Amino acid sequence: MVFLVNDPAATDRQAHSSWPRLRDELRLIKGAPTTSGAPSWTIHDPVAGRFHSIGWLEFLILSRWGLGDPQRIAHSIEQSAPLSVSARDVAAFIEFLERAELLIVDSNYGVEKFLEKHRSKKVNFAYWMLKNYLFIRIPLINPDKQLHKISKKLDFIFKMPFILFIFVISITGFYLVGRQWDVFVNSFIALASIEGIFSIALAMVAAKTIHEIGHGLAAAGLGCRVPAMGVAFMVMFPVMWTDTTDAWRLQRRQDRVKVDIAGIWMEIILSSFCLLAWNFLPDGLLRTALFPLATTTWVITLIINLNPFMRFDGYFILCDTLNVPNLEARAFALARWRLRETLFGWGDSAPERLPARTVRTMIFWSYCTWLYRIFLFIGIALLVYNLFFKVLGIFLMVVEIVWFIVRPVVNEFKEWRRQMNKFHLNSRLFITILLFSFLAMIAAWPWRQKLTFPAVWEMPHAVLESRHPGIIDSVFLNPKVEAGDVIYRIKSPDLEYKIQKTRNEIEILKAMISSGAFDETIISQRQVSLTNLSRLETELERLISNYDQLTLKSPIQGRLSAIPDFVKPGQWVGKKEFLGNILNESNIIIAYAPESDVYLISVGNKARFVSDNRNFYIDVRIESIDKFSVETIEHNVLTSPFGGVIPARLDPNKNVIPQGSYYKVTLRTLNHAVQTPIFSEKGVIKVETNQSYSYLKRFFDFAVGVFIRETGW
Repeated sequence: MVFLVNDPAATDRQAHSSWPRLRDELRLIKGAPTTSGAPSWTIHDPVAGRFHSIGWLEFLILSRWGLGDPQRIAHSIEQSAPLSVSARDVAAFIEFLERAELLIVDSNYGVEKFLEKHRSKKVNFAYWMLKNYLFIRIPLINPDKQLHKISKKLDFIFKMPFILFIFVISITGFYLVGRQWDVFVNSFIALASIEGIFSIALAMVAAKTIHEIGHGLAAAGLGCRVPAMGVAFMVMFPVMWTDTTDAWRLQRRQDRVKVDIAGIWMEIILSSFCLLAWNFLPDGLLRTALFPLATTTWVITLIINLNPFMRFDGYFILCDTLNVPNLEARAFALARWRLRETLFGWGDSAPERLPARTVRTMIFWSYCTWLYRIFLFIGIALLVYNLFFKVLGIFLMVVEIVWFIVRPVVNEFKEWRRQMNKFHLNSRLFITILLFSFLAMIAAWPWRQKLTFPAVWEMPHAVLESRHPGIIDSVFLNPKVEAGDVIYRIKSPDLEYKIQKTRNEIEILKAMISSGAFDETIISQRQVSLTNLSRLETELERLISNYDQLTLKSPIQGRLSAIPDFVKPGQWVGKKEFLGNILNESNIIIAYAPESDVYLISVGNKARFVSDNRNFYIDVRIESIDKFSVETIEHNVLTSPFGGVIPARLDPNKNVIPQGSYYKVTLRTLNHAVQTPIFSEKGVIKVETNQSYSYLKRFFDFAVGVFIRETGW
């Protein structure tokens, strides 16, 4: 490491010229070779806490800074190095140093320009909150001294013997868990409670604190400063952070990767010991507290922190593995260059020269990152919308989408417009025009819509079963029956005996009450006799009602089905004995149309019902369409909780609530089906509408409908 010091011999000359001077406190650190093998250096700005990576040419310019003239510097480099350098290259590097604020400002013009730059950075509090409400970083402590002391004693945790020891601990813990797997799984189920969620939250706080201490220990052990640790709020969710920026001055790539992965390693150490301890602890508070530390925390950290598409540990591990500092900006620049060359064939050279394999990796990473972040930012926008009251939620959601998704696209369009002079007809531009014209035609062409809706053809039916034990007296098995037709007459000797016995007892009581009008003994028991008479009459009514139920009548119109073979007069049947079905050959089919498609159909449209399982179809016609969306889905078989396609959830009362707006559509069959369902048949309705709509029109109508529904207008 060396300090960048201005040439004393040139001080007088620079004082009376416009040649800029470097700040005295800057440090120049030898860096690791780049991916192409070229040497690199890092300029450390200790005041701003920033690092700037430079190459061989920039280093040669700095080493000749005292010459005080771009032309002389360029000539000197060409004389001593196999490089072609012009004064313009030197001027471009000076401009970079000025933008990075690495030069001393000692002229009135320079001071005014410096102040103007910093005034432009100042924003009012409202604008600052609007830009930063999704991520606010708050430093809490400066742990540098403590970490340097501790790191010397804990350096062994990053050595191979300890890594092997943790591996053995983990394998042992997993083996012991397998011995009591049922208890382990039941502990997972217990985490679904309020207490379980609270324990997971506490475990996450503990694990993330250990995680950040791990980064700090690794950096301090390699001689880097760790000036701050604190908490950040990401979409108002607190996360810990550690400032390990000083790790950029480490020359060895392996050392930087060690700092990057140290946090994850510390969580794995914590989880391994917790998993092993969980197997030996008795049931209680401590064992319950260790469970989330042993299971959920390390899984979450692997999923989140190893994600290379956000600026977490995975991103920095990828940076240092590829040996590409500032990966995001450089990869995005390459991806934009590749996009322009693919679409327009401008013939521009790449923003920087790198090995072809590295360039392909960076471009692939960029496109994956763009795609991932589009979905991520849309998800965050929806989360923000639901976190706040409606007006503020809509405003913040729009800001989120505009700032993170629309703004980069608009900036790219502006760049295309700025470079309009590069557009000339070539094979790539011709293919791009054809492709976009084709896609625009598909989007704008009024297509005849062929729609598919989930549907069910339910067959109303009734089950015939004996209410009481008895003997079949007569059977009336007509193929078709009307409502009220008698199907079976059943006799029950037991019920007949009880009815006759009860009638006899009633007659005896009535006779006793009538004959005892002048008998003092009977008069004194009259009230008891009347009570018994009332009880017997009620019992007789119940017995007669049960006897009447022995005559089985058809509750609906339909046809008999599934009559058991043993059914015949004289056959004994038990209570609730199955005696057949009555099927009503319904010609009504119920479908559910989503809000985005319901306006494309109308009453009278012809359609076709296609069965899911039995491979038959029948022509139908739309008979009615509900004017309002349904609050619950009556036909559960069509919904996702029961294996259907309509996204839905179950409320506490077990009602099926659709996720979105669906409208009930009633259809009637046009002819007799080749096969009719036994009880119900699930399938789809295929409708070819008479109206023609473009995809753009459908998207616009859908967007307007969502906007009106969500704003409540």
